[in-house]
Amino acid sequence: MNEKNRNLLSEITLWLTSAVLIFSAAAKFKMVLSEPIVPANIFETREFVIIQTVLITGLAIWLICGIFKKAGWLLAVLAFTAFTLDSLYKGLSGAASCGCFGEVAVNPWITVFAIDVPIVILLVVFRPRGEKLLPPPWPNIRHLVSTALPTALLLASISWTMVHFEPPAETEDYLFVEEEKWEGEYFEYLYDISIADKLAEGLSIMLFYHNDCPNCREAIPVYEEFNQVMQASGQDVKIAFIHLPSHESSAPDPVPQDTTCLTGEIVNDRQWLTATPLVIVIEDGTVLEVWENEVPMDLDKLLSAVFG
Repeated sequence: MNEKNRNLLSEITLWLTSAVLIFSAAAKFKMVLSEPIVPANIFETREFVIIQTVLITGLAIWLICGIFKKAGWLLAVLAFTAFTLDSLYKGLSGAASCGCFGEVAVNPWITVFAIDVPIVILLVVFRPRGEKLLPPPWPNIRHLVSTALPTALLLASISWTMVHFEPPAETEDYLFVEEEKWEGEYFEYLYDISIADKLAEGLSIMLFYHNDCPNCREAIPVYEEFNQVMQASGQDVKIAFIHLPSHESSAPDPVPQDTTCLTGEIVNDRQWLTATPLVIVIEDGTVLEVWENEVPMDLDKLLSAVFG
């Protein structure tokens, strides 16, 4: 392959990489403005997504502006290597989506083998040649200013918009779980549950789950055992598994058909934005305790938290 064709393929690779980054940034931008974010860890918080969106947009512009091309290429290689490792982790942990494209759910394994790895390979094979990593030579000052100034204004506008326009906690389409606001209050969403009449009186422990949630698959048999122990000891406590609607997963229901617990589901199609499993303890309809994601896995700990 002659040098001219190689340089052309290098340019095409950088433009392709930039296009993927721009699509990812646009999807994240829309997600931040559309609904509250439920973080599973510090790298999925609203603040981190905002920073990530700004950095991804900046890198996308850098790759196509032609300034310090070798340095931009190196950052792109490092970025997509990190994206590959993140998607691999999510794929191995059973996540339904890689989270790379905001509300657009893409299986992590598809992201790894159809996007991340191919881009890393293309970047390495068709790396810029004849370019120095750092100057000199310095870029044309007019080109540098005409690129850097609009980019800075764009990134500042994106940051300001995402920080100042936070979506509401509840709409007709979704409900954002705010555990600190629910405790001690009447559980106003009780009658969104199909078995509300069985849970409204007395002490009830509700475990909300998604089919594709790995932590839910671990918690459900534990809470099944809790229920059997409490039934055997004559304690008047109800445990219920409540299925949360999800439009992203076709995974089988992790609750066994012969469960001794109550089972129910959300009667409307509104999505509950929460880290699962979600455990809510109510007594005569009033919320006593709420746990998201990291729920009690020891019966004594659960009961001591409920009864003090």
